[in-house]
Amino acid sequence: MADEMRASAPLPTLTLGRVVSLQDYQDYALAFAGIGKALATYAWSGDTRGVFLTAAGANDAVLAPGDPVFTSLLTALHQAGDPYVPVSVVPHVPVLFTFTAAVAIDTTTYDPSAVLGQAWQAVSATFAFGQRELGQGVAASEIIKVIQGVPGVLAARLTGLQRSGDPATAGTALRAAGPRPPSGTQPALGAELLLLDPATQGQLGAWS
Repeated sequence: MADEMRASAPLPTLTLGRVVSLQDYQDYALAFAGIGKALATYAWSGDTRGVFLTAAGANDAVLAPGDPVFTSLLTALHQAGDPYVPVSVVPHVPVLFTFTAAVAIDTTTYDPSAVLGQAWQAVSATFAFGQRELGQGVAASEIIKVIQGVPGVLAARLTGLQRSGDPATAGTALRAAGPRPPSGTQPALGAELLLLDPATQGQLGAWS
């Protein structure tokens, strides 16, 4: 509830009319037109500590570094905050993940195909863009909990959890990479956003 209230609050309420703290920078970006998600962290530029902001466009849009939305956001942040604090904005890195699950169903009362369909809808909603955060990982236990919350499901077992395209593994969790400021010859990268691969629907089956 607190997070929902913060997300829906007007910008002046969140920042009190000025951008000072790391949270202020993040809140300002989240309230900025065209931005769907934001994550602010600190980064060093020489001897000066600056703000390194990962941002995703509305509706999971991946914005290019020179996108007008980013340019306008940077200008606004410099005007609302300390102009001597270095600020950089980079796009997020979307990453699809997949899993394989066997679902035990109460077939005496429920139609297995209907239950599997509802289970897929439940996990799709849980791991959609609007429900996940930049840099947030995915736990197998989280997926199992969602599936087991569907009426008619007796139990669920995950036999695979991995990034799409990777070899199938029965891991207990997937980590999302956090923001990576530029270092030496390494370019800057925004935080990853793990989202469910639609192809996963075919890997959700009845437990026989």
